Amino acid sequence: MESNDAPSLSKIVKSSLILIKKAILPIILYIFVLSILSGLIQYLLFDLTGFNEMLLDLEAKYNQIIINVEEIQDFLVTDEDLQIQRTYPILFFLSSTIKFSSQMFMLIFVVLVTARKIVDLEENKFKNHTISWNQSFIEPFNNRKRVFTSLFFLLCGSILITAGLTLLIIPGVILMILFIFSIHSMLIDEKYGTEALKGGRFYARNNVAFMIILFTLSLFIPMILSSLYTNPLMNLINLSLGNYENWIQNPLKNGFNLLLYNFSFQFFQNIVLFWFPIVISVAFSQFQEIKVKTFQNSQKSTKVDVSQPVPHNTKKVKVKKIAVKVGQNHYYCGKCGNKNPISSKKCSKCGQLFKLIYVK
Repeated sequence: MESNDAPSLSKIVKSSLILIKKAILPIILYIFVLSILSGLIQYLLFDLTGFNEMLLDLEAKYNQIIINVEEIQDFLVTDEDLQIQRTYPILFFLSSTIKFSSQMFMLIFVVLVTARKIVDLEENKFKNHTISWNQSFIEPFNNRKRVFTSLFFLLCGSILITAGLTLLIIPGVILMILFIFSIHSMLIDEKYGTEALKGGRFYARNNVAFMIILFTLSLFIPMILSSLYTNPLMNLINLSLGNYENWIQNPLKNGFNLLLYNFSFQFFQNIVLFWFPIVISVAFSQFQEIKVKTFQNSQKSTKVDVSQPVPHNTKKVKVKKIAVKVGQNHYYCGKCGNKNPISSKKCSKCGQLFKLIYVK
């Protein structure tokens, strides 16, 4: 029997399946638009510059050198062959890393602009929803602090996650968990910068093993599946790799075909990931509920003498009582009006300390 204080995989999957019909169209629309932009960027950076044509030519020469070395006993490796053997793996690695980083960027962006709405849908299944999809899209960028924090997640997150997954898989997964929950901490708990990262670590703590399982089911298995079906689908609509190799020989003349190829490849690869933002936001909602319940139980079992001043930065600040409803996620500071998460006993803006009194 599952504990009420432990995350439930079955509950997350069930809730995610319920939310699919409400969230799938906006998420697919985001993936569609981002695939167009990604295809355009790839055309400008790799196709129009001749980089991909050069890389395919080096790949053919590199493979031929490997075959010659293995099959011809007295094959003489020239200086040019040695240069190709050194250059091609480096260029291939850089190209693959950049392309995978763009996929991580797309994934983080979709989570960023949908998380607030999906959490709202999960927490208010039977109530009127307070957040629209447009508001959810705007929220990560509605003030300067959020803009900088969101850009940090998008740029540094996509690069660091890609590096972690490329060099050592587990650190990459842990970084992904941290950044994804930090996004939720920023949007739901209204944390910024390093405080958002601390919030992500707070929610991920003691849940890493569970999240690795969840990431495997909602992200890594779909990515493997997409790698299996993408090329057959591309061949089916006459966008094969052979055609692409012919088109890049004249990227200006074949610009439309290359753009269509890049867009289709990106879209087919990423469409299966629509499931991920839903699952992760539902998981966050469940983790937050568990953390709040744990905090409430600790508050009920701990006696605090609120009449005594509490030392804070060498000053004596009185702990103020504040009434909150059971299940409430936030409260407002009576001193400065700042909105604080229920798990915090101190206002993040003015430093006022509180004792939360729970009422029905």
